[in-house]
Amino acid sequence: MLGACAVLGGGVLLQSSRWGLGLSPDSVVYIGAARSLLTGHGFSLPGESALFSPITHYPPLYSSLLAVIGTLAADPLDGAIWLNVAAFGTNIYVAGFLLFAVLGSWQLALLGSLFTLTAFPLVQAHTMAWSEAMFIMLELLSILLLLRYVEKPRRTSLLLASVVAGLSLLCRYAGFALVASGILGILFLGAREKGAKLI
Repeated sequence: MLGACAVLGGGVLLQSSRWGLGLSPDSVVYIGAARSLLTGHGFSLPGESALFSPITHYPPLYSSLLAVIGTLAADPLDGAIWLNVAAFGTNIYVAGFLLFAVLGSWQLALLGSLFTLTAFPLVQAHTMAWSEAMFIMLELLSILLLLRYVEKPRRTSLLLASVVAGLSLLCRYAGFALVASGILGILFLGAREKGAKLI
């Protein structure tokens, strides 16, 4: 059922984005940076006198992923649609799965997925060429992996959670809050001794 909600959300978003995603000044930076990467000018934007200026105020992950999609013969702006569709479907699924992992109720998990599918702020974030869709996906996945690590401490879960949290930081600088709260969660949650938690 969660998978069906994810597919439905991705399909509706794909259908509603057939004329393109919404754009804002941030979108111009993300798409422009992806196009600059594709043309070999690095993480930059065209400036005065046709010179390229490095981008320092935006994290590079979202634009880099758009550039990777652009190597598959898709313009980064078109690639943003497919990236957001995949992120929306994943977010719908993982939101429900997190609820199931914590509460153990498939009914509440399904309800959470449906709320994610229909929440206007979430839908809006996924219909824009912004990094928020990817950021939300990385945050949810990192929380899920941290939850698994707290329940059953395995280095693989911790390593994956750390990598995903690091990627969220490369997607939006607000990901630092997840890194900090993840460290605190490891230290204060779970039944292991404090020395093992510190290690």
